Amino acid sequence: MALFGKFNKDELINKAKQTASSVTDKAKSAAEGVKASMDEKKAEKEAYEAEMNQKAEERKAEILETLRSYSNNGSLFGDIDKNTLLAFTKNFYDKLLMPAMSVALSNISMHPYIEGKALEKVTKELENYDESETPILLVRAENKQFIFITDKTLYFVIALKEDAKFKVKGSISVDEISEITFDIGEETSTVSCDGYVFAEFKTNKTVKQILKDLKEKSILKCENGHLYKRTVLVRGMPRVKCYVFTLKNRD
Repeated sequence: MALFGKFNKDELINKAKQTASSVTDKAKSAAEGVKASMDEKKAEKEAYEAEMNQKAEERKAEILETLRSYSNNGSLFGDIDKNTLLAFTKNFYDKLLMPAMSVALSNISMHPYIEGKALEKVTKELENYDESETPILLVRAENKQFIFITDKTLYFVIALKEDAKFKVKGSISVDEISEITFDIGEETSTVSCDGYVFAEFKTNKTVKQILKDLKEKSILKCENGHLYKRTVLVRGMPRVKCYVFTLKNRD
């Protein structure tokens, strides 16, 4: 009596092929499912990015349209010639800001110290930057935001409110604005042009302390918390009437 059924080689081979085919089909089905899921996520990501980029463009257009619609008192630098402006900026930075702070902590840079890799890092984020421009002021903030002023242009790179990873990037000629104000608050600080607030950053505690220190010293004329505006008197420097920007401490 046979203990085992008759061994059928062909039948065994067929079953093996069927099993292998089934495994292959399942693997293929699983791979297709993963691909479909990835394609769906990719499509969702692209749609989201397109939406955020559109919002950034709309915000940029809103800022520039509003700035141009506001009345102003003429160019940001008025009738100050470039050489006077640059000399004053360097002296202000060297004699007031540099002794009072760490550049790394304050994130403020001024002419002639905005150069090299630091300048390249900034300008690569800008649209229509002209290399003939002379950097005047660079203020950096969290989430890779910054305000950059040259002798010709005000540039801004600010985070989109809906998603800080996306940036609102724009520029406006200094001839179209007459004043830029940095209003330093306890937790948040705002940036405005001719009264229109277009950016908001977390307050840099170092900058806030600098303003406090400067107002307590007699080396800088300060009226109503305004610094570096109208007539500025620094020891060893001439009086310079220069409408550049305003630093205002809310305290």
